Amino acid sequence: MEPTASRGGDGARRNGGDACRGLSRRDLDGVIPSQPWYEGLLSLFMVATGLMALRRCASRLAAIWRPSPDLAPVFKRVYVRFEAYKTGFLAGCRPFIGLDGCHLKGLYGGKLLSTMARDGNDNMFPVAVAVVEAETRDSWSWFLTKLIDDIGCSEGLVFISDRQKGLVESFEDLLPTTEHRVCMRHLHANLKKKWGGKEAKDHLWNAARAGTLNDFDY
Repeated sequence: MEPTASRGGDGARRNGGDACRGLSRRDLDGVIPSQPWYEGLLSLFMVATGLMALRRCASRLAAIWRPSPDLAPVFKRVYVRFEAYKTGFLAGCRPFIGLDGCHLKGLYGGKLLSTMARDGNDNMFPVAVAVVEAETRDSWSWFLTKLIDDIGCSEGLVFISDRQKGLVESFEDLLPTTEHRVCMRHLHANLKKKWGGKEAKDHLWNAARAGTLNDFDY
């Protein structure tokens, strides 16, 4: 069965808040209290309740998976974007978004997908994050779809990333006309396996920094 999504509305805020307030240490005894993230997990419910009450977390889209009707649904993915992130990105950031993913090393594993922009001072500016089961074509497509639907535009955007698993194919499927660039540091890391040495590195970076055709040819 396909994953289904739930978005926190007013009713979800009320019901979710009541559920969070009703949780206690006893309810989480099965998640191995010796783990260093145990206390953080308890705090997470209180933080989520507060954000929902203050309406600071404008976008919380969670996907659940139910293999068959007779089984209880289980967590699959979640997409989170704070209202200040969207407002700041649209009002004061360059149309440039970096994509990356990293491992989550807790009990349940998974991957954290993130998007970062650049503001007017050339500082990094967070846009949105997601927790998914793995870096695949399907999970990256899901994240990109939610991101574009959320911020409301894709025209004129430039994305940069390394060659994450499934990400190149996701761009070809969803955003075929959007510019997608590859991180030069990761590109060099791949190239130096075959063409190492300082000379090759200098030529590569000089080409990447060239701002005109003449500079590139030179």
